[in-house]
Amino acid sequence: MSVFLLPLIARGYIGLFSYYLADDYCIANEARRGVWAAQSYWYMNWEGTVNSNLLATLAGPEHLSVVRVWPVATLIIWTVLLTWTVWQVRLFAGCRWRLLTSVVLAAMTLVLTLDGRPQMAPQVLYWLDGSTKYLAPQLFLVGYVGCVVCCCRRAREPEWRRAAYIGAGVLAAIAGLFAEVHMAAQVSGLVVAVVACVFLARQDLRRRLMPLMGAGVGGSLFAFLIISLAPGMQVRQGLHPEPPDLLTLSAGTAGYTLDFFWEVVTRAPENVLLAILVSVLVAWVSYESECDS
Repeated sequence: MSVFLLPLIARGYIGLFSYYLADDYCIANEARRGVWAAQSYWYMNWEGTVNSNLLATLAGPEHLSVVRVWPVATLIIWTVLLTWTVWQVRLFAGCRWRLLTSVVLAAMTLVLTLDGRPQMAPQVLYWLDGSTKYLAPQLFLVGYVGCVVCCCRRAREPEWRRAAYIGAGVLAAIAGLFAEVHMAAQVSGLVVAVVACVFLARQDLRRRLMPLMGAGVGGSLFAFLIISLAPGMQVRQGLHPEPPDLLTLSAGTAGYTLDFFWEVVTRAPENVLLAILVSVLVAWVSYESECDS
């Protein structure tokens, strides 16, 4: 357990020495005008990611200590949410591992995510603007996954259904409003998950999952509309060349995706091997516990 928790503690300690970088100064300057004025400025003149802009504005020049506390706080919240989500999966699957196993799996996931290749920690953990754009939505996305599993497990209770659907949609919408890249990946991932559920899941499981996943897709598309309709998006687009055609874009996306997976496997094979071994071990322990029962 300490193999995974100690690196997280070290990351949190290093985060106590964080300070403003790059875009943080621009955001802090606009924050002096007030929260609403800053939100309006960024939405009309730069980008529609209202949630990340709001977080960065609230951590403005009057709250410089937030920059140092933020990495520690996000690591703690991320670990707790991941642990809760893994525990919900354990309850849903009927496995018999202890809570400590969920903590280890959550810590392992964070360590492999932050210390893999390409290395994410400097940009998404210690840089405030990068963290609010790329790390903060992960918290809500993990919460969405845990919510889906928990509500799917309790779907037979009618009083849970309406609140579950609303909660799933709201969490997905909040997660999607942090960054354009995250929103695009979230929409794509949920659509793939829905297709997989349609063709691979059992009928009873599909009946419980589809409304929750549909609410997630709906919330993600709502975030897509808010971001894409922002006037600031057209301002930013005007600063760049014309976008490529759909065929060129699709080919480039596929190529960059393959390059990314190749880089992960070749530059950090020990992380990939560790993730596979731990997953196999957990599956084996769960299978043995079910056989014993």
